[in-house]
Amino acid sequence: VGTILVAVIELQSATERVIAQSVSLRNALAVALDTLRELTRNDSLADSERIVSSSATQQARCKYGLRTAFTRVVSLLSTLDPDGIQQLSGFDVLLSQTSAMSDDGAFAREWSVLSVRHLCAHSEANQRAIASLELRQVQANDTLRSAGFESYLDEHNIPRLRRRV
Repeated sequence: VGTILVAVIELQSATERVIAQSVSLRNALAVALDTLRELTRNDSLADSERIVSSSATQQARCKYGLRTAFTRVVSLLSTLDPDGIQQLSGFDVLLSQTSAMSDDGAFAREWSVLSVRHLCAHSEANQRAIASLELRQVQANDTLRSAGFESYLDEHNIPRLRRRV
């Protein structure tokens, strides 16, 4: 119950920030993107430090729920302001939501894919922006690690798998 209360307070606080700072649609998109960046940064840290207690599991689900909610907000706002996502460097945040590999992050992934699809369907500039993105790093994955593998980038910047030594 305490974890859910904390999540509700975080969501209410974030929503109040969006409302208070959103003088325009572009400002609302900027605040939502910043909040999603912060939630994603926190989730990636928590992903490498798995905790098995039920309260930690509830807290992780609340964070994924917040992340999904803000992915949805960014998705909906970006359909109203298609150029804003590119000008605010938001494609990286949207695309990072596609790597949500747990059941709790599935809706964040779907909202992200839907948003990117819509943004590219209506703008050649957005298509070029996504085409120009480069893979910079491969994220560590606990499932691969437990199976004895690791991911890496080869000399041509292509992601590969290898057995861990």
